[in-house]
Amino acid sequence: MAACVQKDDLLSDEEWLVSRARLCIKSDPCGAKSWMITARSLFPQHFTIQFEAYSLEKIGRNVKEAAKLLEEMFLTFPNETRLWTEVQSILEALQSESSNSFLTVYLVYIYTLLQKIEATEMLQYIADVRQAVKYAVSDMEGKELPGFSIPKKGITPVLPIFREGILSGTQELKEQAAVGLGELIDVTNAEALKVSVLNITGPLIRILGDRFVWSLKVAVLDTLTKLLTKVGVMLKPFLPQLQTTFLKALNDPQRSVRLKAASALGQLIIIHVRVDPLFTELLNGIKNATETGVRDTMLQALRFCLTGAGSKMAEPLKKQASSSLLSMLGSQEETTRSAASACLGAMCGSLSDVDLTDVMISHLLDSDPSQDWMVKHGQGIALGVALKESADKLCKQFEDSITKTVLDLTTSDRIPLCLCGYRCLGYLLIYQQSKGQLKTELLTSLIKGMKNDSNDVKQLVTQIIPHLSSGGNLTGDHVKLLIPPLVMGTKEKNTVVKTNSEIAVVAVLHLRKDETVLKSVSGSLDAGMRESLNELVYKSLVKLCKQPESALESIDDTVLK
Repeated sequence: MAACVQKDDLLSDEEWLVSRARLCIKSDPCGAKSWMITARSLFPQHFTIQFEAYSLEKIGRNVKEAAKLLEEMFLTFPNETRLWTEVQSILEALQSESSNSFLTVYLVYIYTLLQKIEATEMLQYIADVRQAVKYAVSDMEGKELPGFSIPKKGITPVLPIFREGILSGTQELKEQAAVGLGELIDVTNAEALKVSVLNITGPLIRILGDRFVWSLKVAVLDTLTKLLTKVGVMLKPFLPQLQTTFLKALNDPQRSVRLKAASALGQLIIIHVRVDPLFTELLNGIKNATETGVRDTMLQALRFCLTGAGSKMAEPLKKQASSSLLSMLGSQEETTRSAASACLGAMCGSLSDVDLTDVMISHLLDSDPSQDWMVKHGQGIALGVALKESADKLCKQFEDSITKTVLDLTTSDRIPLCLCGYRCLGYLLIYQQSKGQLKTELLTSLIKGMKNDSNDVKQLVTQIIPHLSSGGNLTGDHVKLLIPPLVMGTKEKNTVVKTNSEIAVVAVLHLRKDETVLKSVSGSLDAGMRESLNELVYKSLVKLCKQPESALESIDDTVLK
């Protein structure tokens, strides 16, 4: 550092020292560092100088030195907003960097910083870190954050903040921390999460064991469900505690808590070795429930457990469960009838061939015209869920009988039965499309629903069609069959029918991709329909195609929400 360097009188001493360091960064890194050492020694309480020194080390990839300076600044200048802006930029780097060595650098910055913050001080940063993570993943829909997906590191750098919030924060902060953990789990891969499983699970279970507000319980149950979904087998040591906790939550006065507990049990049972005690407890709970709402959410829990581990049930218990569910097919309570019928449908995939035949012939395919409509409704719901989850097994033995039953339901004068029929028909067509065996006559039957007097039926038909196009390209004949009624649907007065019809046209013609299908099908339409289609596409659907594509809307209305 030359002694003859002249100071600019327009700059303060601090600004002048910083400017000298900046001038040397590229040509003389050592000289730049000397200037900053001098500046830091002369002005230890000046934030700009300390931050400039940190920036210099960061540019040079001097990890330990930069982390040390960052730590010192947080201890000396805890209220400087620029520091948390820097943390946000580090989290953004976790999104964009592809090199593990660089990612590790950024993680060391955060981890070193948090190690030096007092536990009580961490609570104030929960919202900031959540916001920074959200910003980092804002344009990475459905993807994992590279910086949190490094094996043996994962979310360990930021976990202390959320763990402290769960353990010692106010109820509001506990809820924020639980939701934040769930957000981190969403963007972290399973392998990287393994190192943090114990530190995540223990505090969450502890919260559910205490008396807290229902919204906090919902947040905790949701986060535990996400963790089970990603690293289920790693939670086996907690299995007894989790089962007890989830079953207790299944009896909570708040419906939202019960629904989350049902979802959690559906994931927990997958890692269970001995499932019969849990199934027995659920069946007893359903039998003894005095409140309809509690019984219905227990039925939903049973359904999720049947989907996840129905095949593990002992045969005598299967017979007990199917007998109990069959008795509720015609329940006077619509929600109970729907939930119990859906359970029976979910169970069909795990029944033996003999028991499945009995259930199908004696109940789900029973065409007795004198049968009470509520029983028929329950049978239709069960058949729909069975086709949704086990179509291959059912169609190998009963496809012709299923087709007849389904088409009979679609012609019913009772709207609930008619909707059941179209929903079953949708699942049957989706299955056929997945096998490349879509039957034109069944597709024609589906399209007839667009002429039904009920807007509910029209809405359902327009929800089903995008599912068919997502399973692969429809043939030219299929597209030609679908387009005219869908174009007419876009002219309906009912807003939902109109919107769903537009979405279906975009899906069938694959307009988000290009106009190849549009051009190929236009020539086969009559002049009037061709004109209507082109007007629809270029006046309305072009704008729709530019909007973010939404996930397909589920046609299953039996899952409680």
